[in-house]
Amino acid sequence: HHIIFDGWSELLLANELRVGLDRYSSRDRRPGELLPIQYADFASWQRNHYDDESLASSLDFWRAKLSPLPDDLKLPADGTEEWRRETRRVVFDPALSQRLDAFARSMGATTFMAIAAAVEILLARVANQPDFLIGVSTAGRGMPGTERLIGCFINTFALRVHVPADATFRQLVGRSRRDVLEALANEHLPYARVVDEFRPWSSGDLRPLFNVQLQMRDFPVYPDAGSRFGVEPQPPGGGRSEMLSIRARHHDTSTEVAFGFNVGLFTSAQVARWVEDFERIVVELVHHPDQLVWEVPMHADQPGADRPKKPEPRDRIEDAPAASVGGDQMNGAAAGRVASIWADVLGVDNVPPGATFFELGGHSLLAIRLLNRIKDTLSVDLPLTTLFTHASIEEFTSRVVAEMRDVEPPSEVSPPAP
Repeated sequence: HHIIFDGWSELLLANELRVGLDRYSSRDRRPGELLPIQYADFASWQRNHYDDESLASSLDFWRAKLSPLPDDLKLPADGTEEWRRETRRVVFDPALSQRLDAFARSMGATTFMAIAAAVEILLARVANQPDFLIGVSTAGRGMPGTERLIGCFINTFALRVHVPADATFRQLVGRSRRDVLEALANEHLPYARVVDEFRPWSSGDLRPLFNVQLQMRDFPVYPDAGSRFGVEPQPPGGGRSEMLSIRARHHDTSTEVAFGFNVGLFTSAQVARWVEDFERIVVELVHHPDQLVWEVPMHADQPGADRPKKPEPRDRIEDAPAASVGGDQMNGAAAGRVASIWADVLGVDNVPPGATFFELGGHSLLAIRLLNRIKDTLSVDLPLTTLFTHASIEEFTSRVVAEMRDVEPPSEVSPPAP
Protein backbone atom coordinates (compact mmCIF):
# COMPACT_ATOMS: atom_id res chain seq x y z
CA HIS A 1 0.00 0.00 0.00
CA HIS A 2 1.23 3.52 -0.71
CA ILE A 3 1.06 4.33 2.97
CA ILE A 4 4.18 2.10 3.19
CA PHE A 5 5.99 2.30 -0.15
CA ASP A 6 5.72 2.68 -3.91
CA GLY A 7 6.41 0.45 -6.91
CA TRP A 8 10.06 1.52 -7.09
CA SER A 9 10.45 0.41 -3.45
CA GLU A 10 9.03 -3.02 -4.27
CA LEU A 11 12.08 -3.77 -6.41
CA LEU A 12 14.41 -2.40 -3.73
CA LEU A 13 12.81 -4.67 -1.15
CA ALA A 14 13.07 -7.73 -3.40
CA ASN A 15 16.77 -7.05 -3.96
CA GLU A 16 17.42 -6.52 -0.26
CA LEU A 17 15.62 -9.77 0.56
CA ARG A 18 17.80 -11.72 -1.90
CA VAL A 19 21.00 -10.15 -0.56
CA GLY A 20 19.93 -10.70 3.05
CA LEU A 21 18.97 -14.33 2.48
CA ASP A 22 22.29 -15.00 0.74
CA ARG A 23 24.17 -13.49 3.69
CA TYR A 24 22.12 -15.41 6.25
CA SER A 25 22.49 -18.75 4.45
CA SER A 26 26.28 -18.30 4.31
CA ARG A 27 26.41 -17.31 8.01
CA ASP A 28 27.59 -13.82 7.11
CA ARG A 29 26.44 -11.75 10.08
CA ARG A 30 28.00 -8.46 9.01
CA PRO A 31 25.49 -5.59 8.90
CA GLY A 32 24.31 -4.45 5.50
CA GLU A 33 25.35 -1.23 3.84
CA LEU A 34 24.11 1.89 5.61
CA LEU A 35 22.34 4.46 3.45
CA PRO A 36 23.34 8.14 3.72
CA ILE A 37 19.77 9.29 4.49
CA GLN A 38 16.52 7.77 5.69
CA TYR A 39 12.92 8.48 4.75
CA ALA A 40 12.50 10.80 7.74
CA ASP A 41 15.33 12.95 6.31
CA PHE A 42 13.48 13.20 3.01
CA ALA A 43 10.23 14.13 4.76
CA SER A 44 12.02 16.86 6.74
CA TRP A 45 13.69 18.20 3.59
CA GLN A 46 10.39 18.22 1.72
CA ARG A 47 8.62 20.02 4.54
CA ASN A 48 11.28 22.75 4.63
CA HIS A 49 11.93 22.96 0.89
CA TYR A 50 8.45 23.74 -0.36
CA ASP A 51 7.30 26.99 1.14
CA ASP A 52 3.93 28.66 0.70
CA GLU A 53 5.25 30.86 -2.10
CA SER A 54 6.50 28.00 -4.30
CA LEU A 55 3.33 25.99 -3.70
CA ALA A 56 1.17 29.02 -4.50
CA SER A 57 2.91 29.44 -7.84
CA SER A 58 2.22 25.84 -8.81
CA LEU A 59 -1.35 26.08 -7.59
CA ASP A 60 -1.86 29.07 -9.89
CA PHE A 61 -0.54 26.94 -12.77
CA TRP A 62 -2.98 24.10 -12.07
CA ARG A 63 -5.88 26.52 -11.66
CA ALA A 64 -5.19 27.92 -15.12
CA LYS A 65 -4.57 24.48 -16.63
CA LEU A 66 -7.61 22.65 -15.30
CA SER A 67 -10.27 25.36 -15.07
CA PRO A 68 -13.00 24.75 -15.87
CA LEU A 69 -12.89 21.02 -15.21
CA PRO A 70 -14.02 18.95 -18.20
CA ASP A 71 -16.68 16.28 -17.83
CA ASP A 72 -15.57 12.98 -16.31
CA LEU A 73 -14.38 10.44 -18.85
CA LYS A 74 -17.29 8.13 -19.66
CA LEU A 75 -16.03 4.78 -20.91
CA PRO A 76 -18.75 2.31 -21.98
CA ALA A 77 -19.11 -0.09 -19.04
CA ASP A 78 -20.30 -3.64 -19.68
CA GLY A 79 -19.06 -5.51 -16.63
CA THR A 80 -20.45 -8.12 -14.26
CA GLU A 81 -21.50 -8.13 -10.64
CA GLU A 82 -18.08 -9.47 -9.62
CA TRP A 83 -15.37 -6.98 -8.58
CA ARG A 84 -12.05 -8.50 -9.59
CA ARG A 85 -8.89 -7.11 -11.20
CA GLU A 86 -7.59 -8.46 -14.49
CA THR A 87 -4.83 -7.34 -16.86
CA ARG A 88 -4.52 -7.38 -20.64
CA ARG A 89 -1.10 -6.69 -22.17
CA VAL A 90 0.38 -5.76 -25.50
CA VAL A 91 4.10 -6.13 -26.24
CA PHE A 92 5.48 -4.17 -29.18
CA ASP A 93 7.99 -6.19 -31.18
CA PRO A 94 11.54 -4.78 -31.45
CA ALA A 95 10.90 -3.16 -34.84
CA LEU A 96 7.80 -1.27 -33.67
CA SER A 97 9.40 -0.38 -30.34
CA GLN A 98 12.46 1.06 -32.10
CA ARG A 99 10.32 3.05 -34.52
CA LEU A 100 8.30 4.45 -31.62
CA ASP A 101 11.50 5.48 -29.81
CA ALA A 102 12.92 7.06 -32.97
CA PHE A 103 9.74 8.99 -33.73
CA ALA A 104 9.58 10.31 -30.17
CA ARG A 105 13.20 11.48 -30.36
CA SER A 106 12.53 13.19 -33.69
CA MET A 107 9.85 15.22 -31.88
CA GLY A 108 12.17 16.06 -28.97
CA ALA A 109 9.97 13.84 -26.82
CA THR A 110 10.36 10.68 -24.77
CA THR A 111 8.78 7.31 -25.46
CA PHE A 112 6.44 7.93 -22.54
CA MET A 113 5.17 11.16 -24.12
CA ALA A 114 4.39 9.30 -27.35
CA ILE A 115 2.65 6.50 -25.42
CA ALA A 116 0.67 9.11 -23.48
CA ALA A 117 -0.54 10.63 -26.77
CA ALA A 118 -1.59 7.17 -28.01
CA VAL A 119 -3.47 6.50 -24.76
CA GLU A 120 -5.24 9.85 -25.03
CA ILE A 121 -6.32 9.06 -28.59
CA LEU A 122 -7.58 5.62 -27.55
CA LEU A 123 -9.65 6.96 -24.65
CA ALA A 124 -11.07 9.80 -26.76
CA ARG A 125 -12.13 7.33 -29.42
CA VAL A 126 -13.53 4.73 -27.00
CA ALA A 127 -15.58 7.33 -25.10
CA ASN A 128 -16.22 9.50 -28.19
CA GLN A 129 -15.18 12.36 -25.94
CA PRO A 130 -12.48 14.88 -26.94
CA ASP A 131 -11.97 16.58 -23.52
CA PHE A 132 -11.21 14.85 -20.20
CA LEU A 133 -8.52 14.28 -17.56
CA ILE A 134 -6.18 11.35 -16.94
CA GLY A 135 -3.83 10.85 -14.02
CA VAL A 136 -0.06 10.51 -14.40
CA SER A 137 2.24 9.32 -11.61
CA THR A 138 5.81 10.55 -11.14
CA ALA A 139 8.64 8.87 -9.20
CA GLY A 140 9.35 11.94 -7.04
CA ARG A 141 12.95 10.89 -6.35
CA GLY A 142 14.77 14.02 -7.45
CA MET A 143 16.49 14.59 -4.10
CA PRO A 144 20.01 13.09 -3.92
CA GLY A 145 20.14 9.89 -1.90
CA THR A 146 16.54 8.79 -2.50
CA GLU A 147 17.31 6.27 -5.25
CA ARG A 148 17.73 3.39 -2.79
CA LEU A 149 15.25 4.41 -0.11
CA ILE A 150 12.12 2.36 0.58
CA GLY A 151 9.12 4.60 1.06
CA CYS A 152 6.41 6.45 -0.83
CA PHE A 153 7.84 9.25 -3.00
CA ILE A 154 5.35 9.32 -5.84
CA ASN A 155 3.08 12.21 -6.68
CA THR A 156 0.27 12.40 -9.20
CA PHE A 157 -0.92 15.12 -11.51
CA ALA A 158 -4.03 15.39 -13.65
CA LEU A 159 -3.17 15.73 -17.34
CA ARG A 160 -5.74 17.62 -19.40
CA VAL A 161 -6.56 15.85 -22.67
CA HIS A 162 -7.91 17.61 -25.75
CA VAL A 163 -8.31 15.61 -28.97
CA PRO A 164 -10.10 17.85 -31.50
CA ALA A 165 -11.48 16.63 -34.81
CA ASP A 166 -8.61 18.00 -36.89
CA ALA A 167 -5.79 16.61 -34.71
CA THR A 168 -2.99 14.56 -36.26
CA PHE A 169 -0.79 12.04 -34.48
CA ARG A 170 2.22 14.33 -34.82
CA GLN A 171 0.38 17.28 -33.28
CA LEU A 172 -0.84 15.26 -30.32
CA VAL A 173 2.65 13.94 -29.56
CA GLY A 174 3.90 17.54 -29.64
CA ARG A 175 1.11 18.60 -27.32
CA SER A 176 1.79 15.65 -25.02
CA ARG A 177 5.45 16.71 -24.83
CA ARG A 178 4.50 20.27 -23.89
CA ASP A 179 1.87 19.24 -21.33
CA VAL A 180 4.12 16.69 -19.59
CA LEU A 181 7.02 19.14 -19.36
CA GLU A 182 4.78 21.86 -17.92
CA ALA A 183 3.33 19.40 -15.42
CA LEU A 184 6.77 18.15 -14.34
CA ALA A 185 7.82 21.75 -13.69
CA ASN A 186 4.90 21.98 -11.23
CA GLU A 187 4.74 18.39 -9.99
CA HIS A 188 5.83 19.13 -6.42
CA LEU A 189 2.39 20.46 -5.47
CA PRO A 190 0.68 17.54 -3.66
CA TYR A 191 -2.15 16.02 -5.67
CA ALA A 192 -4.42 16.22 -2.64
CA ARG A 193 -4.01 20.01 -2.64
CA VAL A 194 -5.21 20.18 -6.26
CA VAL A 195 -8.20 18.02 -5.35
CA ASP A 196 -9.07 20.32 -2.46
CA GLU A 197 -8.98 23.26 -4.86
CA PHE A 198 -11.39 21.79 -7.38
CA ARG A 199 -13.51 19.29 -5.48
CA PRO A 200 -13.37 19.93 -1.73
CA TRP A 201 -16.55 17.88 -1.31
CA SER A 202 -15.11 14.75 -2.93
CA SER A 203 -15.44 11.41 -1.19
CA GLY A 204 -15.83 7.74 -2.07
CA ASP A 205 -13.63 5.11 -3.65
CA LEU A 206 -13.04 6.61 -7.09
CA ARG A 207 -10.28 9.12 -7.66
CA PRO A 208 -11.82 12.58 -7.50
CA LEU A 209 -10.28 14.21 -10.61
CA PHE A 210 -9.78 11.30 -12.99
CA ASN A 211 -10.68 7.64 -13.37
CA VAL A 212 -7.88 6.44 -15.69
CA GLN A 213 -4.25 6.47 -14.60
CA LEU A 214 -1.12 6.20 -16.75
CA GLN A 215 2.35 5.33 -15.51
CA MET A 216 5.75 4.61 -17.06
CA ARG A 217 7.39 2.02 -14.83
CA ASP A 218 10.97 3.09 -15.56
CA PHE A 219 12.37 1.57 -12.37
CA PRO A 220 15.92 0.42 -11.63
CA VAL A 221 16.69 -3.22 -12.37
CA TYR A 222 18.62 -5.31 -9.86
CA PRO A 223 19.95 -8.55 -11.40
CA ASP A 224 19.95 -11.70 -9.30
CA ALA A 225 23.77 -11.81 -9.59
CA GLY A 226 23.82 -15.53 -8.89
CA SER A 227 21.55 -15.34 -5.85
CA ARG A 228 20.28 -18.70 -4.59
CA PHE A 229 16.90 -17.15 -3.82
CA GLY A 230 14.09 -15.76 -5.88
CA VAL A 231 11.53 -13.20 -4.74
CA GLU A 232 8.16 -13.08 -6.46
CA PRO A 233 5.54 -10.45 -5.58
CA GLN A 234 1.97 -11.57 -5.05
CA PRO A 235 -0.67 -9.16 -6.38
CA PRO A 236 -3.14 -7.89 -3.81
CA GLY A 237 -6.90 -8.24 -4.06
CA GLY A 238 -8.88 -5.93 -6.30
CA GLY A 239 -9.53 -2.41 -5.08
CA ARG A 240 -12.01 0.17 -6.31
CA SER A 241 -9.67 2.97 -7.32
CA GLU A 242 -9.42 4.01 -10.96
CA MET A 243 -11.58 2.44 -13.67
CA LEU A 244 -8.53 1.70 -15.78
CA SER A 245 -4.81 1.70 -14.93
CA ILE A 246 -2.33 1.68 -17.83
CA ARG A 247 1.30 0.90 -17.08
CA ALA A 248 4.06 1.01 -19.68
CA ARG A 249 7.45 -0.65 -19.26
CA HIS A 250 10.37 -0.19 -21.63
CA HIS A 251 12.61 -3.26 -21.99
CA ASP A 252 15.89 -3.54 -23.89
CA THR A 253 14.30 -4.35 -27.26
CA SER A 254 10.56 -4.09 -26.68
CA THR A 255 7.88 -2.05 -24.97
CA GLU A 256 5.06 -3.56 -22.90
CA VAL A 257 1.83 -1.77 -22.05
CA ALA A 258 -0.52 -3.37 -19.49
CA PHE A 259 -4.18 -2.42 -19.06
CA GLY A 260 -5.46 -3.20 -15.56
CA PHE A 261 -9.23 -3.16 -15.08
CA ASN A 262 -12.08 -4.46 -12.96
CA VAL A 263 -14.42 -7.04 -14.44
CA GLY A 264 -17.10 -5.33 -12.39
CA LEU A 265 -16.90 -2.51 -14.93
CA PHE A 266 -15.53 -3.97 -18.16
CA THR A 267 -15.43 -7.43 -19.73
CA SER A 268 -12.20 -9.11 -20.74
CA ALA A 269 -13.30 -9.12 -24.39
CA GLN A 270 -14.08 -5.42 -24.22
CA VAL A 271 -10.63 -4.49 -22.91
CA ALA A 272 -8.97 -6.91 -25.34
CA ARG A 273 -10.51 -4.91 -28.21
CA TRP A 274 -9.21 -1.68 -26.66
CA VAL A 275 -5.72 -3.18 -26.46
CA GLU A 276 -5.89 -4.11 -30.15
CA ASP A 277 -7.02 -0.57 -30.96
CA PHE A 278 -4.16 0.85 -28.91
CA GLU A 279 -1.60 -1.16 -30.86
CA ARG A 280 -3.20 -0.03 -34.13
CA ILE A 281 -2.94 3.60 -32.99
CA VAL A 282 0.78 3.20 -32.22
CA VAL A 283 1.40 1.60 -35.62
CA GLU A 284 -0.40 4.45 -37.38
CA LEU A 285 1.39 7.01 -35.21
CA VAL A 286 4.87 5.91 -36.27
CA HIS A 287 4.06 5.12 -39.91
CA HIS A 288 1.54 7.88 -40.76
CA PRO A 289 2.13 10.66 -38.18
CA ASP A 290 0.25 13.30 -40.20
CA GLN A 291 -2.96 11.29 -40.43
CA LEU A 292 -6.06 12.58 -38.63
CA VAL A 293 -6.52 10.53 -35.47
CA TRP A 294 -10.32 10.33 -35.78
CA GLU A 295 -10.11 8.69 -39.21
CA VAL A 296 -8.35 5.47 -38.17
CA PRO A 297 -10.82 2.52 -38.19
CA MET A 298 -11.14 1.00 -34.71
CA HIS A 299 -13.16 -1.64 -32.86
CA ALA A 300 -14.15 1.10 -30.45
CA ASP A 301 -16.12 3.05 -33.04
CA GLN A 302 -19.69 3.44 -31.86
CA PRO A 303 -22.22 3.06 -34.69
CA GLY A 304 -24.12 6.27 -35.28
CA ALA A 305 -22.05 8.28 -32.80
CA ASP A 306 -21.34 11.88 -33.73
CA ARG A 307 -17.68 12.74 -34.10
CA PRO A 308 -16.29 15.91 -32.47
CA LYS A 309 -16.91 19.03 -34.48
CA LYS A 310 -14.14 21.01 -36.10
CA PRO A 311 -12.62 23.25 -33.42
CA GLU A 312 -12.59 27.01 -33.43
CA PRO A 313 -9.25 28.58 -34.45
CA ARG A 314 -8.36 29.39 -30.87
CA ASP A 315 -8.68 25.69 -29.96
CA ARG A 316 -6.49 24.36 -32.73
CA ILE A 317 -3.37 22.46 -31.78
CA GLU A 318 -0.12 24.16 -32.64
CA ASP A 319 3.13 22.30 -33.08
CA ALA A 320 5.43 22.86 -30.11
CA PRO A 321 8.48 24.95 -31.11
CA ALA A 322 11.79 23.15 -31.00
CA ALA A 323 14.39 24.39 -28.55
CA SER A 324 17.26 26.29 -30.11
CA VAL A 325 20.57 27.04 -28.47
CA GLY A 326 23.33 29.18 -29.90
CA GLY A 327 26.72 27.55 -30.34
CA ASP A 328 28.59 30.64 -29.14
CA GLN A 329 27.53 29.90 -25.55
CA MET A 330 29.79 26.88 -25.33
CA ASN A 331 32.61 27.14 -22.83
CA GLY A 332 35.53 24.80 -23.48
CA ALA A 333 36.33 23.75 -19.93
CA ALA A 334 32.70 23.31 -18.90
CA ALA A 335 31.84 21.50 -22.14
CA GLY A 336 34.58 18.98 -21.58
CA ARG A 337 33.54 18.46 -17.97
CA VAL A 338 29.85 17.98 -18.88
CA ALA A 339 30.74 15.51 -21.64
CA SER A 340 32.93 13.58 -19.19
CA ILE A 341 30.07 13.38 -16.66
CA TRP A 342 27.62 12.25 -19.36
CA ALA A 343 29.99 9.49 -20.50
CA ASP A 344 30.62 8.32 -16.94
CA VAL A 345 26.95 8.23 -15.94
CA LEU A 346 25.86 6.56 -19.20
CA GLY A 347 28.76 4.10 -19.21
CA VAL A 348 30.01 5.04 -22.69
CA ASP A 349 33.50 5.84 -23.94
CA ASN A 350 32.54 9.19 -25.45
CA VAL A 351 29.52 11.32 -26.27
CA PRO A 352 29.21 12.12 -30.02
CA PRO A 353 28.25 15.68 -31.02
CA GLY A 354 24.50 16.05 -31.33
CA ALA A 355 23.77 12.94 -29.24
CA THR A 356 20.89 13.10 -26.79
CA PHE A 357 20.83 11.63 -23.31
CA PHE A 358 18.05 9.16 -24.10
CA GLU A 359 19.58 8.05 -27.42
CA LEU A 360 22.64 6.93 -25.45
CA GLY A 361 20.57 4.73 -23.15
CA GLY A 362 19.60 7.26 -20.48
CA HIS A 363 16.49 6.80 -18.34
CA SER A 364 14.95 8.52 -15.33
CA LEU A 365 17.27 6.96 -12.73
CA LEU A 366 20.39 7.89 -14.72
CA ALA A 367 18.94 11.36 -15.30
CA ILE A 368 18.74 11.94 -11.54
CA ARG A 369 22.34 10.73 -11.15
CA LEU A 370 23.51 13.01 -13.95
CA LEU A 371 21.88 16.11 -12.48
CA ASN A 372 23.26 15.31 -9.02
CA ARG A 373 26.78 14.98 -10.50
CA ILE A 374 26.38 18.29 -12.33
CA LYS A 375 25.29 19.92 -9.07
CA ASP A 376 28.15 18.42 -7.04
CA THR A 377 30.82 19.15 -9.66
CA LEU A 378 29.76 22.44 -11.23
CA SER A 379 27.44 23.86 -8.53
CA VAL A 380 24.60 24.07 -11.06
CA ASP A 381 21.22 22.82 -9.84
CA LEU A 382 19.01 21.96 -12.83
CA PRO A 383 15.46 20.56 -12.88
CA LEU A 384 14.81 17.15 -14.41
CA THR A 385 12.92 18.77 -17.30
CA THR A 386 16.21 20.20 -18.60
CA LEU A 387 17.02 16.83 -20.18
CA PHE A 388 13.83 17.11 -22.25
CA THR A 389 13.98 20.77 -23.20
CA HIS A 390 17.77 20.62 -23.79
CA ALA A 391 18.14 17.01 -24.89
CA SER A 392 21.39 17.10 -26.87
CA ILE A 393 24.83 17.39 -25.30
CA GLU A 394 25.31 20.83 -26.89
CA GLU A 395 21.99 22.19 -25.66
CA PHE A 396 22.47 20.77 -22.20
CA THR A 397 25.99 22.18 -21.91
CA SER A 398 24.78 25.59 -23.05
CA ARG A 399 22.19 25.56 -20.28
CA VAL A 400 24.84 24.58 -17.72
CA VAL A 401 27.16 27.37 -18.91
CA ALA A 402 24.33 29.92 -18.76
CA GLU A 403 23.55 28.88 -15.17
CA MET A 404 27.23 29.05 -14.22
CA ARG A 405 27.43 32.63 -15.47
CA ASP A 406 24.38 33.57 -13.44
CA VAL A 407 25.94 32.30 -10.21
CA GLU A 408 29.45 33.58 -11.08
CA PRO A 409 31.37 30.33 -10.51
CA PRO A 410 35.16 30.16 -10.12
CA SER A 411 37.13 30.66 -13.31
CA GLU A 412 38.51 27.13 -13.17
CA VAL A 413 36.38 24.03 -12.96
CA SER A 414 37.86 21.57 -10.50
CA PRO A 415 37.44 17.82 -11.08
CA PRO A 416 35.24 15.93 -8.63
CA ALA A 417 36.73 14.39 -5.55
CA PRO A 418 37.67 10.72 -5.99
